[in-house]
Amino acid sequence: MFRIKTIAIAGLLCLPLTALAKTTYVAADDSKATQLCLSVAMDSQVSFLIKQKGSGYKMRYLANNLHCNDQLVGDFAQQTGNNRVARLLQRLEIQKGHTEIKDVASQSQGKQEQDLVVMVRGR
Repeated sequence: MFRIKTIAIAGLLCLPLTALAKTTYVAADDSKATQLCLSVAMDSQVSFLIKQKGSGYKMRYLANNLHCNDQLVGDFAQQTGNNRVARLLQRLEIQKGHTEIKDVASQSQGKQEQDLVVMVRGR
């Protein structure tokens, strides 16, 4: 009985250590894009900037065109927990969204007043 309690306690004590295990990212190939994705996932902001300069690509180009595991590089950086690099890249992403502006103007025509509604949509 004592042996079972000892094993159970040892197992419970090791449980938090598995939660602290660090994720390791492995390159699928040796391309520049893959190396940059690895840098985004694991390196500090300074190390990433050094690799970005060495790659020959501009930061804005990477933010909008580099995909890591089928995600934009900024989203991938955020998913991996590298928030400083993620903020840097997400600031440079082209924001695609929907804009709708409604302009209500009043025109008076004699005794009748009519409201003029102008709808402008951008995509």
